[in-house]
Order: sequence, then C-alpha cells, then structure tokens
Amino acid sequence: MDLILLLALGSLLILVMFGWMLRKHAPAVALVPEGLRMGPDTIVAWDGVVALDYRRRQSRARFAVHSGQGRLDFTNEQAGEPDPERLKNAIVAAAGLSAAAEKRLPGEIVERWHREVEVVEPEEPRRGGRGVKAALGAAGILGLLLLKLKKIAFLVLVGLQWGVKALKLAKFGPTVISMFVTIGVYALLWGWLFAVGFVVLIYLHEMGHWAVIRAKGLKAGVPIFIPFVGALIALRGQMADATVEAEMAYGGPAAGALASTGCFALWLATGSSLWLALAYVGFFMNLFNLVPIAPLDGGRIVTAISTKLWIAGIVAAGLLFFYTFNVILLLIVFLGIGRAWSLMRGKERQAPGYYAMAPSYRLFMGTAYFGLAGYLGFLAYHAHEILKALQGRA
Repeated sequence: MDLILLLALGSLLILVMFGWMLRKHAPAVALVPEGLRMGPDTIVAWDGVVALDYRRRQSRARFAVHSGQGRLDFTNEQAGEPDPERLKNAIVAAAGLSAAAEKRLPGEIVERWHREVEVVEPEEPRRGGRGVKAALGAAGILGLLLLKLKKIAFLVLVGLQWGVKALKLAKFGPTVISMFVTIGVYALLWGWLFAVGFVVLIYLHEMGHWAVIRAKGLKAGVPIFIPFVGALIALRGQMADATVEAEMAYGGPAAGALASTGCFALWLATGSSLWLALAYVGFFMNLFNLVPIAPLDGGRIVTAISTKLWIAGIVAAGLLFFYTFNVILLLIVFLGIGRAWSLMRGKERQAPGYYAMAPSYRLFMGTAYFGLAGYLGFLAYHAHEILKALQGRA
C-alpha cells in the first residue's frame, strides 16, 4: 500500500511539473512602447536606435540593433515572434528607420535599415531577356495544351497532391527506419517483446523533450534512434536562456518516469516479469540521464540551478567509465569537459544574461531535479531487488 501511494503521489507531482513546463516561455526580447526590452532591466529606447541589421534565412532571422548603448543581438524566436518580417517591420516603424540596403545571398536575405537616407546603386539589367521571353512563351504553350487535355491535367494534379502527401510522410521515414533497426538489434539480445517495449520507452522519453520544445515556440526534428545510445531530436532554433534549456531537458526524464511508472503499475496488476524488467530499465535509463554533465539531460537541467554541478557530473561519469570502460561514457566526459571549459573561458555563444535568473527559480528547479532523481533512484533500486528475488526463486 505504501508503494502504491508513492507511485500515485510521485506520478502526480511529475505530471504537474511536466504540465507546468509546457507553458509558453516569456520572450527574452520584447517590444514595449518605450523601446526594446532585454531582460528585466535593460531597455533600448526607440529614439536611440540608429540602425538595424537584418539577416533572414527561411523562417528564422537574426537582428542586430545599433544604438548609443551598444549593439543588441537576438533572433525572432527570442522575441517570441514566428514571423521575422512582421517583427522587422514593427522595429522599423517604432524606431523611425528608413531606406534599407538589401543584399540577396543564396537562401538568405540581408538588409540594413538606418535613419539616414542611403543611395543604393541600381543593379545593372541582366542580360538574357530573350531567354526569359522564350521560357514564358514555352510556359504559355504548355498551359494551353493542359487546358485542352483536361483529363491529363487532372491526373497530373492528382499525382502532385499525392506527391506532396508522400513528402510530408517522408519526414517520418528516418524515425520509423531507425526505430525498426534498433528494435531488431535489441531483439537479438533480449527478445522481441522486450525490444519493442524498450524502444517505446525511449520514444516516450524523446516525445517529452519534443513537447516542451514545441511549447516554447521552437522547432524540433523527428526522433532518430541509435542502438546502445538511445535517440536524439535535433533542435531547430536558439534557446532564449537557461530556463528554456533546463525545462526542455526536464521534459524527457519526466515523460520517461511516467512511462516507467506505468510499466511498474502493469507489473503490479499482472505479475508479468516483462513489465517489471521494462520498469527497471526505464527507471535506470532516465536516472542515468539526470547525471549533471552537459551532454545529458541532467547537465542541461542544472544550468538553471548551478553550473558548478557539472564538476560533480564529470567526476561521476569518469568514475563510471573506469568501472565499465564504456566508450560512450568517455565521449560524454569529453563533451562535458568541453562545455565547462568553454563557459569558464567565456567562449560560449550564448545571449547576454543567458544564465541569469531569480534565486527562487533556481531553488524551484533544484527541488524538481533532485526530487525526480530521488523518485527514479528509489524505484530503480526497488525494481532491481524484486528482479533479483524472482531470479533467485527461478
């Protein structure tokens, strides 16, 4: 009864935390009537803005606002605006800028807006007008043929529609293929049922990350599975600050803990050792991910607590390597040292004030982090002891 109460209470708290982290993140840069606000204290007044550098690639753009206070760099994602053109037009109108010098690069648009009128040299007319006219003429002839041959045009349109649908589904191809490959590899070692269950647990862990990433207004790729490593999701965008990084990282172990708890509950209900084994592996996998070293989820979570915890994570991962001689652990240690070293030397490419946050938030995230680690650690140990007892009976 005490164990069931722990499972219920722990799952409820984790679910509440997970739901809280799905809230929309407040933008790091905000447009206010007085000017551009960066954080709680810094405001760049509109009348002090002298120039704007704008560089856009597809739906993501970088802004550099020049003023008497210096240069302010940010992205449209950090301003909480999915449409970079709308954000640019709002800044230009509020600051009274005019006359953009535009340069088009392959797949990129670069503009500079300022207060002074700049004379832009007109581009020389490009040669090859005959080629353009010929192409337009050919397109016109083709259009007439399509109008006359309605049946052929209809079939072509249907084919294009199915082609678009196929392209949309194709983006899930890497996930499906890598998932089946991983299941096949694990099945050779532990059987099909355990392999499928284990990969589903990994998938749910990654979906926890994906859900929080999307909630923060960022884009995420599809999960890619790698046997004996796990899975990864590519983040497409720039995190506004360490709170976003920590909450996105927390989403994975939180979702994984809920999924593992579900497996443990199914073992209690059915007595099947398969569910108990999956629960143990899930608890342990998510607990390992909470080790506070930068490549793992724990290392990202503690950026909102204290980056000094990276030292403990590097030591712990190093000791585990010398105990297991696992090459993956060695890679994790090197990556962790690399990020810690970059931060110490001030080489990290992060926005100003990236690690700045209220002490109350650090306390809150610390409680959530160590609480989740304690929950997973206790249940991983408990499940392991039950498995040992069952094996002893067999």
